[in-house]
Amino acid sequence: MTLLFLVNAIFRGARDPAIAMRMLWIANAINIVLDPLLIFGLGPIAAMGVTGAAIATNIGRGTAVIVQLWMLSSGRSRVHLKARHLDADVDQSRLLLVLADSAGVVSGDLSRHGATGRIHRDDGRLFHTCGRQRGYL
Repeated sequence: MTLLFLVNAIFRGARDPAIAMRMLWIANAINIVLDPLLIFGLGPIAAMGVTGAAIATNIGRGTAVIVQLWMLSSGRSRVHLKARHLDADVDQSRLLLVLADSAGVVSGDLSRHGATGRIHRDDGRLFHTCGRQRGYL
């Protein structure tokens, strides 16, 4: 589900929101057709209830994601995804992990100290202080 909205954001950011809208149409159309079939059952298809609704939703959104990825890789959109774009950048990944770790330290430190939390860098120096504000914290 997240991949559907992520790629839709890519299309919208590339100023091609019509593709994003069409992908949601595809996902919802498949969901509308499959929901009653899988929830209530029809002929050889057994009624599955809520499980059937989940399966229908996953089939619809999964199909839309496959079409989105095809559009990105085939060059039929403003954004072109190629195999070389999928190479992992170890330095960037390491930087993201450090930033995510720092964010965890920040939120954990603020939650322990309440409204007057202190945020420390990895080297122990004070980076920022936070005071109580009316309506916040």
